[in-house]
Amino acid sequence: MAWAIVVSVVSLTGFAGKFQLFPLNIMPMVLIPLVIVLVLVFSNGSKTILYQLDLKVITQLQVFRVFVEIILWLLFIQNQLPVQMTFEGRNFDILAGITSLIAARWLLRSRRWMIAWNVVGLALLINIVTVAILSMPTSLRVFENEPANTIVTQFPFIFLPTFLVPLAYILHFLSLRKLFMKS
Repeated sequence: MAWAIVVSVVSLTGFAGKFQLFPLNIMPMVLIPLVIVLVLVFSNGSKTILYQLDLKVITQLQVFRVFVEIILWLLFIQNQLPVQMTFEGRNFDILAGITSLIAARWLLRSRRWMIAWNVVGLALLINIVTVAILSMPTSLRVFENEPANTIVTQFPFIFLPTFLVPLAYILHFLSLRKLFMKS
């Protein structure tokens, strides 16, 4: 709840949308959850929790990414998001969501395939985060087409990079940790 309040305030006050301050305004909101997740997932205390978690369920939860990609596509259709952030452009993250149900059904039999699926899922996530950053109106902007990626700094869309991206990578990290614990 505290994180949701902080993210909301940063967004609603307009601070997140001050691109001249980039990366000081946005990157902490992306990096803080990543650091916390990595510390928690790879701590010794997480082993107890991981033994209780079902790998099939962790994998199936990744299906939420399909709905996120549909939202991004609808924002593009409304000219609020650049094409490269959709599956029509350079965002192939929808594949992780679609294949999550397949992976949960058939790949669970193979530890190697599940590790590969999680690594590819993380790569797809890194890809869209990179595209998103390179689409923002900052000095790092590579994709000059309009509209620039500004909507992810606005409420409620700020929850995409601050909650939904972390949810996707925490599910991958949990899955990978669980897979490597079995060896």
